Amino acid sequence: MVGGHRGGRHRLVAGIVAGASIVASTGGPTIASLDVSPAGVVAAAPSAGATSTSRLVALDPVRLADTREVACGCDRVDDHTIRVDVAGAVDAAVASPAEIAATVVTLTAPPTAAHGFVTVSPGASARPLVSTLNTRPDRVVANSAIVALGDDGTIDVYRHDVGDVVVDLHAVFVHAEHATTGRFVSMPPTRIADTRTPESPSGALPAQGELRLPLPAGVPRDASALVLNVTSVDAPAPGHLSIRPADDRATDTSALNVDGTGAAVAASVIAPVDADGFVIESYSGGHVVVDAAGWFTGPGATDTDIGLFVPVTPERLVDTRESTGRLYAGGAIELPAPADGAAVAVNITAVDADAAGFVTAFAAGTAPPPTSSVNPSFWGHTVANFAIVGASDRGLAFSSLRGTDLVVDAAGWFTGTPSDAIEPPPANVPRPPRTLVVGDSTLVAVSLFPESFAAFRGIDLVYDAMSCRRLWRPSCNSNVTGVTPNTAVEAILTTPGVLDIVVVKTGYNDWFDDLRPDVDAIVRAARSKGAHTVLWLTYNELRHSARGAAAMRENNRQLPEIITRVAYPDVLIADWATYSRDRPDWFWDGIHMSRQGSFALADYVSRWVAALEHRPCPAPWIPGGPVLDPCVPPEWIGPVPAPELL
Repeated sequence: MVGGHRGGRHRLVAGIVAGASIVASTGGPTIASLDVSPAGVVAAAPSAGATSTSRLVALDPVRLADTREVACGCDRVDDHTIRVDVAGAVDAAVASPAEIAATVVTLTAPPTAAHGFVTVSPGASARPLVSTLNTRPDRVVANSAIVALGDDGTIDVYRHDVGDVVVDLHAVFVHAEHATTGRFVSMPPTRIADTRTPESPSGALPAQGELRLPLPAGVPRDASALVLNVTSVDAPAPGHLSIRPADDRATDTSALNVDGTGAAVAASVIAPVDADGFVIESYSGGHVVVDAAGWFTGPGATDTDIGLFVPVTPERLVDTRESTGRLYAGGAIELPAPADGAAVAVNITAVDADAAGFVTAFAAGTAPPPTSSVNPSFWGHTVANFAIVGASDRGLAFSSLRGTDLVVDAAGWFTGTPSDAIEPPPANVPRPPRTLVVGDSTLVAVSLFPESFAAFRGIDLVYDAMSCRRLWRPSCNSNVTGVTPNTAVEAILTTPGVLDIVVVKTGYNDWFDDLRPDVDAIVRAARSKGAHTVLWLTYNELRHSARGAAAMRENNRQLPEIITRVAYPDVLIADWATYSRDRPDWFWDGIHMSRQGSFALADYVSRWVAALEHRPCPAPWIPGGPVLDPCVPPEWIGPVPAPELL
């Protein structure tokens, strides 16, 4: 996280880190079990009589454990679990094991062959139903958590999938009934830097570039640390970001890891600072967004019991898959907070996101800030991030730009008076996505059989089909209509209003072209209209013309090569060609649809959109059959036998 020695921090050993976590000691109260009201609002009642308070003492980072090493710095409990001594790693001059109420650690998981999760919990105790980070086969992941220490001062780190894990220590919370230094002061989430904006003096950082930032307005010069959410955007290569006080030398530590795809990656950190602020160094380059959520006091602050940390046994506050239902695009949900809590430490996990976007956590009943707390990068992405969230007298709120399931685990709170909730409770209702289906003559049949429009369900449909249309290159003149239509790109750009999804069913007139410029032009046009997803249908190859069939095979070969997550995380391929291959009754020449095919295509698009939004399917597969919830891409099951009967 940070390196060097400054002011109220204590040096341990420099280490390479990738995020921040807080691990709390046992003896603190737990958050009570969930109470789900009839309206579906989840309430987490705080424990009564919570008195175990503590203050922050920032440390230079030290690596506690690394399972990639023979001497891992841990005890291997079983194939999935290691036990790590936390209390023994802290210099007795800083705090004795008995004084430590919580510790700040980092958990980092290298890529493995399977998706999974990591949970950090009190050593030698039952593993709680919480998670810290979600592992992936394609990238390094790191995140923070707050978990009680075992009686012997250890933590257990459980990895659901067998693989390596790295544990780094950054700070401790020591027992205190009152304090000057180390008390948390919450502030409304505030964006203090965004190198993407024209007013940013730095612009995108080069490799090993630095961004120097002063303390935010209102933060005293003797503050010991800031609570920051740092987001890397458009990083051109794998690497990491490090954070240090402004007057410290660069270290080998890191605040977050990036995979080089350019996807937004966020990490919440407790960053030691000095009077001149702090420095963010990007080893891979790219844009950096920095949000501040509060600070920890220095020696010149008032001696009081406000802003002390109350650690609790980690507890799951909500899992929308089990209780309230999905957090919809543009929606928000609220959760109660402790009555004496000015801020709550939580781990926020976006699960199976509908699209690239973000979730913002903030005090319930206040205006959502222009900041983010966790950033899913693509459809189906599951990603977690630690956050310290200011609370109101109505608790916490979580809003989402795109739809997602949400899991929130609580680790403790900071004492103080919650802010006043002045805004009405938020809405969280689904809305049909505005969906443009743009096509050529292979889509025209839908308008020739207008009754098939009834099979477009669950979407706000914009339909645009014209014979002889091409993707981006000038269209041909139709020998049926005598009209030269606009291109698919022009059709997208001239569609009135904002779009959510663009469905592409054209390209049948684009023979043996390099599709890369076509794909890029389509995606850029869709993004300019606000679309978060481009759904590209594969091409039917059963044409009467052998040369035409070969051209469509070439299109289908190129598409997956072009559409990679690196450049086009918002593009998905819908395999219409495979789905419809064994239904010749849906076509009259192998590509142009019959009446039955028109119903099938409309039904297919509707099911795909439902799958994109993790909603129930718009209809069963057969009349009277079950409705899948959530829906899946229809080619996963196979063609609907008789879509016109549904």
